[in-house]
Amino acid sequence: MAAVACQEQSPTALDDSSLPDEPLTLEVELPWSQFGSNLQVLGGYSSAAGLPLPLVTRAYLGALEARTLMRFDTFPPGVRVVVDGVTVTDTDVTYVAAFLSVGFDTVRSVAPGPVALEIGGLQEEWQARSASWSFAIDTVGDQRAWSGGAGATVPTSSSVTWDPAFADSVTFPLDSATIATWIDPADRTRGANMLTTTDGALLVLNRASLRLAIRSSLADSIVEDTIGLLDRTVIYDPPPAAPAGMRVGGVPAWRSLLEVIPPQLVGPPELCAALGCPFTPEAGQISYAAVRLTTQTSEAAYQPFDTLRIDARSVLSPAALPKSPLGNSQTSGLGAAVPPEAFGSAPGVSVELPITTFMRTLLGGPDASGNPPPGTLAVLSASEPSSLPFASFDGPGDPGEPVLRMILTVGTSQVLP
Repeated sequence: MAAVACQEQSPTALDDSSLPDEPLTLEVELPWSQFGSNLQVLGGYSSAAGLPLPLVTRAYLGALEARTLMRFDTFPPGVRVVVDGVTVTDTDVTYVAAFLSVGFDTVRSVAPGPVALEIGGLQEEWQARSASWSFAIDTVGDQRAWSGGAGATVPTSSSVTWDPAFADSVTFPLDSATIATWIDPADRTRGANMLTTTDGALLVLNRASLRLAIRSSLADSIVEDTIGLLDRTVIYDPPPAAPAGMRVGGVPAWRSLLEVIPPQLVGPPELCAALGCPFTPEAGQISYAAVRLTTQTSEAAYQPFDTLRIDARSVLSPAALPKSPLGNSQTSGLGAAVPPEAFGSAPGVSVELPITTFMRTLLGGPDASGNPPPGTLAVLSASEPSSLPFASFDGPGDPGEPVLRMILTVGTSQVLP
């Protein structure tokens, strides 16, 4: 039908030469110097207490040592037993034995063979959210070093050997003295320090629970009950070196922030021929925009062993950094998935983060209230924290410095007859 219509003549139709030309669609890539400025790499976001999967290591990749601290939930106040055919609750009980069960993620863990593991009972007050290799508590106005030395060093309460060839978990038997120190829920010292003494091991924990054997005073029986974790965190050493280029993720998490300048285009030639240059795109002309980053090898001890997801969000109040609130995810919260080898054995991988909404907002000018649009972009982990290892990217001046990629659809200027 369209082909036929083009051949028909109408006395009311405009001359074909006065109809607008087809819109011009083109791709533009701008180097850092033409769109970015003021790169900042800030750390200290989130806490190791929020790691989805804690871990223990010993001289992993020749350097990293990590231990997991655990505090268990409240012990049951009593047990239900049958006395003379009647079920009653007995609160006069004795905890005669306990067993700490720990499961491992065998896919993510690295074990050179059978791995020696130890549990020690913590003996001083500690705080899961702020504890580190050097400090049991590290908050504003309250900083306390571990009394037993760095790494929360304590006497061994129980030791076992885990062989990944035969099982995905281990069980630590605990003596009555250790159990007694964990009963009081108000006792802020209670907890366990789990470590490995096998060099080169990296074990990722996916579950932990405490199984109790409880003797009733009303019946000649032993009742078993299981309680879960109340708090946990990871302490590690050594800390990573200062960032070179851009850094994203880790614990506490790092973020890379860059100011984006509304670009003035001086090419390509077809754009200049149609619209003139320099040319600043309008919001509605942005079909797609993305910032492209290039991976570099992370510090050996902190090279990822799993896929990392990288996100981008606008910084809503740059003056409030490092505590500025962030806008919505530019990647719908999923993040760009990057394989671990991109930050280890195979760097130089291009990672493209869509920022179409950010660029349209930036080029749209002030909002209805006269507030300027956000012009600072944060590159961060899709979830914080996600892992102890972190992502590293080339920064400005590096061979793979950030690039702004845009696809523009623009209409050419018309002269009416």
